[in-house]
Amino acid sequence: MIQIIQLSNFIVSLIFFAEVLFFKVELIVIPVLFLLAFLVTLIILFVLKCSHKPSHLYGHHRNEKDDTQHHHNTHRHRNSNRRHLQGIDGNRQTDRQTDLTFFYFFPHTESASARECQSFLGFAHFLSELGSHPSLPRLLGVVTVQTPLMIAVEELEHRDLLSFLWRCRQDHTGQEAPCDMTERQIFTMGAQIGSALEYLHSKNYIHGNVKARSVLVGRDLSVKLWGLGPAYRRKTSAGSIEYVGDMEMRKWQAPEASARQPLQQSSDIWSFGILLYEMVTLGGPPFPNIIASELLQHLQRVNTIKRPPNCSNTLYSIIKSCCQWKPMDRVSLAELIRKLQSKEKSTNDQAVLRVSEPFDMEKYMREAGYGESLNYTVL
Repeated sequence: MIQIIQLSNFIVSLIFFAEVLFFKVELIVIPVLFLLAFLVTLIILFVLKCSHKPSHLYGHHRNEKDDTQHHHNTHRHRNSNRRHLQGIDGNRQTDRQTDLTFFYFFPHTESASARECQSFLGFAHFLSELGSHPSLPRLLGVVTVQTPLMIAVEELEHRDLLSFLWRCRQDHTGQEAPCDMTERQIFTMGAQIGSALEYLHSKNYIHGNVKARSVLVGRDLSVKLWGLGPAYRRKTSAGSIEYVGDMEMRKWQAPEASARQPLQQSSDIWSFGILLYEMVTLGGPPFPNIIASELLQHLQRVNTIKRPPNCSNTLYSIIKSCCQWKPMDRVSLAELIRKLQSKEKSTNDQAVLRVSEPFDMEKYMREAGYGESLNYTVL
């Protein structure tokens, strides 16, 4: 009898411990299941949001086969005062998945006024209406339906021409020189830039910002003309006269611009000659011994730019034909392109351009006219 009672007590104990164990399992398993369900829901929502594309494209679609420009960050500029591109400034981001790099331009929408946002969207529409050209950067897309507002434009591997020319000054002894410049290369690049400028002029636009900083260089050393901000502002302020307010632009602008006269398409020809000067000097500033505030008076006496030491007679004659005091005396754009293409075929491509003086940023900023101030009254 005692054994039966002990066996019964043992069975009751087992049942009690089994119930306790089952209760503990419920306490652990059920919350874990709820947590897993919550995480799965979050993942599904995240995937759905990432797959949504809020961009509104102005008729420009990405073509990954054609977008073969691979971003290679070979140079960081050493002075924050210099801008890589003219126009609407913004941040630069990279699409690592497809090895494509874009420039994203956007205003700070939280603090931007309605007028600033309207101007930004107007610039995007201007780029869309401009259309495509082999020597203009492609507009890839515009985000307009949500903030931040963005414009996506292709970026070329070597970035702006001025930085590229400065790298050509470096000694590449024992290494592969990625950017050796020859006079033939100048003619080739010049013809491509001239073609883009001719396209803009055919649409009755004046670029107004032709310089090495406004040119992008691709992996194959092809170039594309950018810096279209002034052209857009001139379009939106039709009927008013735009004067050169930034001292940093004066050494590239035609005399009539410094004299507060309306810009003409021939004003771009003058700046094109200065661009050729930049290329043959590997990024040297024009009129290095003349301060910007005295440049107009200097040109009234001299009328043109001096020949660089390493510049051939052929190239210098083209530079002079662009940089004539009177707009009517400057070479036509069609004739300029014809000369550049002709010299591209006949010029020796073996002699690499060299500049003995190493690059000095502080000296460049000073000789290019940065930091100068002059009080001009804008009428």
